[in-house]
Order: sequence, then structure tokens, then C-alpha cells
Amino acid sequence: MQQSSEKICSMCGKTFDLWDEQEDFCFVRHIGYGSKYDMKGLYLNLCCDCFDKIADWFLPLCVNDPLVDEQDLWRPCPSERDVGEQLMRRMQDGVKELSEQLDGISVDADDFRLRLKKAADALRRLSDRVQFEMDRLEENRDGDEEA
Repeated sequence: MQQSSEKICSMCGKTFDLWDEQEDFCFVRHIGYGSKYDMKGLYLNLCCDCFDKIADWFLPLCVNDPLVDEQDLWRPCPSERDVGEQLMRRMQDGVKELSEQLDGISVDADDFRLRLKKAADALRRLSDRVQFEMDRLEENRDGDEEA
């Protein structure tokens, strides 16, 4: 991840010019479970030319065309408040999942150990996710303060 204030294209290495900055083809995404890149972060900055190259490559691969006219579907990036609300929903879901697993614990010792292990795994995943989101919020705040 780059630390300087200048953005550099992840694909070709070009320093962003005025057009690249204006279009801002920069993607930050947490990669959760279900991928071979579990629990990684994607920080992708693309200049206009490289974005076009990637779009020309992946759009024909899509079964459902993801390209829409701007007036048909324009959504601003989520605000920090939206991210906080999403984080709270995820935490509530994790607590609910943990609570459901704990409610089902029976007297049987083997069953108890298995359910306890599952509950601990769920709590560990929740903790990892919360830590990632908190780090991401902190990075966003630091980036906003530097700008």
C-alpha cells in the first residue's frame, strides 16, 4: 500500500494526472471468507487507460451486464456513518450467531465441546472482522486528516 499523497496506477505504475485523479478509479475492498484471498484487503488504483483495459477484458465475461448509464444507477460512496452502521449490523449478527450456538449447547460432553469450539471460532471471526473494520476506519480518518 502506498504512503505518499500521489496516487500511482497499480497496473502500469503511472503517477495519476488530473484526469486520473478526477475519475478516481480507486477501489478499496475487504476480502472476506469464501475466496482464496480470505481476510486480505484490496487497494487498487487505476489510471483511466488501465481501467479501460480491465473493463474491456472483464465486461465480455459477465453474464449480466454490470455497465449502466450514470442517470440510471448512481450511488455515492458510503459515508463513514454508513460504514459504522454496517459494522454494527455485522457485530449484531455475529453476537446473534454466537448466542444461538450457545443456546443450543446440550449436557452431552462431546456435543458441548463441539458447540463450544464452533462458538469460539465464530467469536474469533467476528473479532478479526471488527479489528479489520476498525483499522480501515482509522486509515480512512488518517488519510482524510493528511489531505
